[in-house]
Amino acid sequence: MIDSVLYVVYFSIISLLIFLFLRQRGSYFKSVQMFFILAFVSFAVVIFCDFIKNHVIQESWVVYYTTAGGITAVLVTAGSVERTARVLYQKGNNIDQKHSSTLNLLSLFFKGYAAVLFVITWTLIPWSPELVTMLWGGVVYAPVYEPWFLGILAVFLGFVAVYPCGLFMLSSLRSKEKVVSRALAWTGASWIGTGFSLIFFNVYVRLLGYEMIEIGYVLNMFFFTGIAYHFKKATILEELFEMPRQVLQVKEGEHIVVFYSSNVDKMKIFANYINEGLQRNDRVVYAFPDEEGTVVRLKLKEMGINVEKHEKDGSLFLTGLSGAYLSNGRFDKQKIIEFWRNFKEESKRKGFKHERDLFDLGNLSFLDGDEEEYLDYLREANSQIMDKYLTELRAINVGKINPKIAEEFKFLTTKSMDLLEHTNSFSKQLGLTHQQLGGRNLLLEIDPASNYENLIQDFALEAAANIEPITVFTTKGSAAYSALSKKENVRFFLLTQLVSAPQPNSVQEVILLPSNNTSLLLDALDKTLRAYPYSNQNIIFDSLSTLVLSVGFEKTYNFVRYALDLLSSKKTTALFLFSPSAHDSKVASGLRSLFNDQLAYDKNGLEIVKLYGSEDVNVNVGLEREVRR
Repeated sequence: MIDSVLYVVYFSIISLLIFLFLRQRGSYFKSVQMFFILAFVSFAVVIFCDFIKNHVIQESWVVYYTTAGGITAVLVTAGSVERTARVLYQKGNNIDQKHSSTLNLLSLFFKGYAAVLFVITWTLIPWSPELVTMLWGGVVYAPVYEPWFLGILAVFLGFVAVYPCGLFMLSSLRSKEKVVSRALAWTGASWIGTGFSLIFFNVYVRLLGYEMIEIGYVLNMFFFTGIAYHFKKATILEELFEMPRQVLQVKEGEHIVVFYSSNVDKMKIFANYINEGLQRNDRVVYAFPDEEGTVVRLKLKEMGINVEKHEKDGSLFLTGLSGAYLSNGRFDKQKIIEFWRNFKEESKRKGFKHERDLFDLGNLSFLDGDEEEYLDYLREANSQIMDKYLTELRAINVGKINPKIAEEFKFLTTKSMDLLEHTNSFSKQLGLTHQQLGGRNLLLEIDPASNYENLIQDFALEAAANIEPITVFTTKGSAAYSALSKKENVRFFLLTQLVSAPQPNSVQEVILLPSNNTSLLLDALDKTLRAYPYSNQNIIFDSLSTLVLSVGFEKTYNFVRYALDLLSSKKTTALFLFSPSAHDSKVASGLRSLFNDQLAYDKNGLEIVKLYGSEDVNVNVGLEREVRR
């Protein structure tokens, strides 16, 4: 019974690993992804053959077919490993013609040796079925090999360890990126371990009259799991996205006031702020107008926050403004200060990293005209409660409050933000609202001599005003980088030929990417989108012209096609820059064919070329204008 359960575990693990490999959109190993999968599938056939022989049909004649089938599957596995090692070695090293010829000869010899083994296996039948004792009791027929065939197998195993697995090790030593180096070393060592465990448990132990293959397969599952783990980590981007960055840049110990109006989607902003705190092991307090209690909980759940779980473990404290500030229906400054001081101490005792407070004061109506008393409370609270452990965000609906009161709030805080300004600074130039801009993938054809960076700044300003993250793929010397490098809500992927795999830069929020690897570009894009699944995001890719010159039109076209597939969400707005004057008409028309929304920017400013789905804003569907070239 135990051995049957083990086989279920083996097949489950291999199936899961294959699924994880298929899910990887891009990595250092992208070019050989399917060979890894083929190796796992063929090894599953090896296990399946032994399962049939030992647990389904225990007859001597079955030994012939299962043994021949198992050896064939092992040869397929070895061939997949050889192909993987050779491709990765050539990918990571500058191979001259002489070196390449040597590799080709080794590969040809390897395949020839495997072919000879295949023929011998199916024609000479170099084994005999004999009864052996199983690890879990009982006896079964198992193949016991001829001595001469054992020698051939041993030579083949040694060749595998020296040639394809040796290539993994050499690639590891020459790789500049530590994560990739570890992945290559582990992969080589794992396949060596797999080969030796196979020949030991499936061949030599049987000579002693025992069947202990299940132990070998346990070791193999360990090796395979390690290969899959390192395959995933070798993108390096996984580590960079383990902790989502802050969208609303609130620093440790800051006290910020945010102004909004009734037409601003405040819950999107507040949910991001709350979620960031929960993911950073902060204790989060959210006080809101009493009448919004039901809506608040529903909205937080829609944004992906498990309200019940976090309330139960104390990491999220939700309360109406009356519960946060009023005692017996009146505002008592000293009692409130004492309450929140004790609350902060409790948060420290419970082990929370920080306390993060969000007070949505609405239009201040809960104060019943006692705004001045509340401001006095803030003055005292700043000196008695505020420290680096406590971060506070106060939000005020400025629609119906006295402007002087709003100025007082600004004076009492370390920073203020006005969500009314720039909320449509880019979209209004297209005759759209910010909501209507969401989900569009825009091709912006630029004249490098123009001041097109002004339009990019408007795009970033609108994202910042709506508290949305923005990610820019560009080069360090570009106009886009110069225009946006000091913006707080911007993450940069700088494309360069100086790295062969992604790596963080010394500057915060900057990641270096190889400019000639579209798989890694897609991987970075995919992980960017998944970092904030419940938040609108904004992407700038600068520029498609650079990519065409780096990898060619065909790869650029496929990259854009796959990227647009990833971006097919109403939560993402993307701006792709392209300089048509740098290419012939076929390249330009090919890239234009991928975009429904097209803009142009030259010395005369912005012009809409084609804009779809804008019926409600007085822009005709499919409106096309002649582009000034």
